[in-house]
Amino acid sequence: MGISHFGQQKGSFTSLLPLYKEAIRCGFWLYSKETGKWYTPEEFYQEFKKEEYTNHRITLILENVVIRDPIGGIEAGHKQLQRLKEKNRVVEEDLEAKLEAFSKKAIDYYQKKGIIRS
Repeated sequence: MGISHFGQQKGSFTSLLPLYKEAIRCGFWLYSKETGKWYTPEEFYQEFKKEEYTNHRITLILENVVIRDPIGGIEAGHKQLQRLKEKNRVVEEDLEAKLEAFSKKAIDYYQKKGIIRS
């Protein structure tokens, strides 16, 4: 299904101004669920005022940009980092165990064969 005639028509940045103004009123920032990028209200204004939009693109922005407390974003980032560190720790431990078992197997093999390897 294609974009409607209305969606293809030129949109206006003024449709995004209420989002910008509400972020300022709340003292929060804007977060794009689409890109994972955070914007201060001023950055949002500067970034999005310079583009030409279709109504479809305006709708997508309004659906994907939310007003959030950046402290929540910092906390989420720390949680994500901890999960990544834990995952890497588990992978590292698994690799160490496999390497240790393989090393032992190789040493045992050559000892049984009476071959000394240095």
